[in-house]
Amino acid sequence: VQSLRKRYLEGNIYTFAASTLLAINPFKDCSPLYSKDVMTEYCITGEKVEFSRKYLKEYGPNSNIAPHVFAFADFAFRSMKIQDFSDKDRAMKNQSIIISGNSCSGKSVAANHIVSYLV
Repeated sequence: VQSLRKRYLEGNIYTFAASTLLAINPFKDCSPLYSKDVMTEYCITGEKVEFSRKYLKEYGPNSNIAPHVFAFADFAFRSMKIQDFSDKDRAMKNQSIIISGNSCSGKSVAANHIVSYLV
């Protein structure tokens, strides 16, 4: 909780916790976080990393990539496309993203950002 508080006070509303993305609703306009430039940056970063186990380590929730709903959407999308036939557990698996939270916590907004990133 202290880590979340510290990140929030620094203006970081997203935090990775293993394979989970935690978001704290800042109750203010965050439109610069979701601009086309930011979206493009996450897309380009994802494209630079090859589709392999290396991708999962370098560009997943356990990486140095800044936590963001776009990073999470990109990771799920690219993980679905990985073809690693040496490991049956990594061969093109369906992905799902579960968004949960209290009423008015930003679930619909997060879902809209994910869909806008994927299309």
